[in-house]
Amino acid sequence: MVVGVSSFPPCQPPRTDVAQSAVLSAENKEAISNFIKSSVQPSTDRKYEVQWTWFVDFVKEKTGSEDPFMRGLDQQEKAAMVSLFMISRYVTGKRGKAATAATAAIRLRYSQEMLDTAFLDSAVVSTSRTACLLNPGELRERRNSAPASSVKLPVCEEIIASMRKRLVEGRTWCEADMKHIMTYLGCMYGFEFAARLSEYTKPERGLTDHCVRTDDLTFAGTSPTGDFSVVGSALVDLPLAIAGEGYSNVKFCFVRGVTTKSKITVKAKALSRRSPEESLFMDDLIQFIIHARALGKEELLSFRKANGDRVVLSGRSVRDEVKSTCKTFGLDPEYFSAHSLRKGAITHMRAQGTSVDDRLDRGNYAPNSQVMSLVYDQSMGLGPLGSNSLEGGHRPDVTDVKRLLPAKRRSV
Repeated sequence: MVVGVSSFPPCQPPRTDVAQSAVLSAENKEAISNFIKSSVQPSTDRKYEVQWTWFVDFVKEKTGSEDPFMRGLDQQEKAAMVSLFMISRYVTGKRGKAATAATAAIRLRYSQEMLDTAFLDSAVVSTSRTACLLNPGELRERRNSAPASSVKLPVCEEIIASMRKRLVEGRTWCEADMKHIMTYLGCMYGFEFAARLSEYTKPERGLTDHCVRTDDLTFAGTSPTGDFSVVGSALVDLPLAIAGEGYSNVKFCFVRGVTTKSKITVKAKALSRRSPEESLFMDDLIQFIIHARALGKEELLSFRKANGDRVVLSGRSVRDEVKSTCKTFGLDPEYFSAHSLRKGAITHMRAQGTSVDDRLDRGNYAPNSQVMSLVYDQSMGLGPLGSNSLEGGHRPDVTDVKRLLPAKRRSV
């Protein structure tokens, strides 16, 4: 199928008979363009550049114009061009985002040129995007043939507990053991706080640093002399007389870091002593901070070696630990990664009866976000008949996780 747009006239060059104001000087326009470009991560912009190049070539082929901004066309014609571009992708076998992703790149490039993007919100474009979705037959085929690398399943408390037994129990605070303890705490942090990997590990090359700092944590409690509240780095100097034996008088830990959306966590994520598991994590975290002696502006999950070098938890360490631990439970490691911690957190909270608002807050989701329920929540739920036997929340275990594995690849 060949898509033609012969009815479109060649795009005309921009008008030059209108005097440009000082506000729209070349220097100011360049500053605005660079500023708008900084709104996306470098890795995202590289993907946008590929999409934009395809669209530029398409416009040139169909109109004969070197102007990808189609200044000679009206809004309706621009919308039609974008729709035709999506059709051209669709007929070559592209579906879903593979056919429609260029619209984000087009919007960014038009914004950089300070050009109107209203045509991208037209009914023609939005409906064309819907038409690019896979049909039921294609969806089933993709589901059945999807590689394990594209499917990440949640972990459960049982898996996290086994990490602690292997990485923490019986270890000292020497440098060799600190790295193991730090890796466990990273996995536990990702699970307990439903955090994204970049929010608690060293940023990979080219990515923005969102890693939590020691003083992003506030510890509070009570003592014989009254209530106290200190930032994370101050734990090192907190007198035992105030904290109590084993720091049991530290009752709360509040985390207020930044998210991968470059926003402050408005509602602090709280860690307390409401269960033995939560209390144990609190103690592990406090002791690590004290022994690591990380300064307030240093990464929470880092420590300083005897020679002065700092070791910061890496994303690779977390990913490798999740995979290797899942393998010990007979689970195919291809289906698990660091993202399994975040999925596990949301799935566990749902299964235990946590409210939607609490889950949204814990995962830093927008109040109306559907991503949490559609993607991260892997709990199987109950129907009206199954709910007849409900006596409280269900704590997911490895058996539940195994049921989520595709049948043809399920480990025994």
